[in-house]
Amino acid sequence: LPPVYKDDLKERIKGQLGKNIFEPTLFASLYEKTHESRKQALTAQFRMHPTICSIVRELSYRDEGLEPAGDALLRQHPFNDFTAPIHWVVCQGRGACARKSQDHPGIWNPGEVHAVISVLRRMAEGIRGVPKGDSYRVGVASMYKAQVFATAEAIDEHRLGDLASMPIETNTVD
Repeated sequence: LPPVYKDDLKERIKGQLGKNIFEPTLFASLYEKTHESRKQALTAQFRMHPTICSIVRELSYRDEGLEPAGDALLRQHPFNDFTAPIHWVVCQGRGACARKSQDHPGIWNPGEVHAVISVLRRMAEGIRGVPKGDSYRVGVASMYKAQVFATAEAIDEHRLGDLASMPIETNTVD
C-alpha cells in the first residue's frame, strides 16, 4: 500500500515545494498509458537461489509467477548444516530478552547476538576447504538498529568479519 497523508499536509508540502509530489511518477504514468500488449513483467530470475526467488515471488511477483532460471538453478552453498540459503534464528530462554542499548538508540537482544554468532561460526567451519576465490556473502538482518550495532560488534569481536571467503553484512530489515 502507498503511504497515506492527510490532505492539509499534502497541500502544505505542495505549497512549499511548488509541485505535487504525491502524484504518480513519470514512469508510473507512462506505464499506465502503455497498451497491454507492450508491457512485460519479469518472469525469469537468473541470479537468485530458487529459495530466495520463491520469497521474492510471494512478496512482490505473485501475479507474474517469477521463477528461477539458468545458473540460478545450479547455485549451491558449502554449509552442510544448513539446508537452504536462508536461515531463521529463533531465540528463547532467559538470555533472549530485549534490553535498552547504552551506546545506540533502541533495543537489542543479547540472545539473538549469541545465536547469530553461533550460526556464523558453524558457517565459518563449513567454508574450510572451499577453493580460494570462491566467496559466499552472508547477510544478517535484524529488526532494530541497536541490534545491528550489537551484532556487528560481536562479529568484529569474534573476528568473523575477517573471513575473505565469507563477507558478512549486517543491516535492518528495511
